[in-house]
Amino acid sequence: MLKLLLRSDVIIRLVNLRDVESGEPVTDATVTAKLFDRSGSEVASLNLVHAGSGNYSGILPGTTNLTEGGRYRLVVTALHSGGQHTMARWCVAAYDE
Repeated sequence: MLKLLLRSDVIIRLVNLRDVESGEPVTDATVTAKLFDRSGSEVASLNLVHAGSGNYSGILPGTTNLTEGGRYRLVVTALHSGGQHTMARWCVAAYDE
C-alpha cells in the first residue's frame, strides 16, 4: 500500500504513458489525479502536467486534509486521442518514520 505523508507535499507521477497501438510516448494527454476517502467522497483533485517522454507529474499539497491512518483511493486518469487509461491504488496517510 502506498503511503501519503501527512503535512508533506506528495509528488504524484505517471511514468511512461504510451500509445497502445504505436508504442510512442503520449505527450498530449489530459491527466488528472483524484483522491477519495473510504466512503467515496473526493478529498483532492489535481492535474498532472507533461514532463517529457510520456511522463506526467503533479503535487498533492501537504495542506490536504488527511487523517492519520486513514485509507484513501488514488485514481489517475489519462485521456488522449488514443483513448482513456485509468489506474487506481489504495494509500494510507501516515507521518514519515
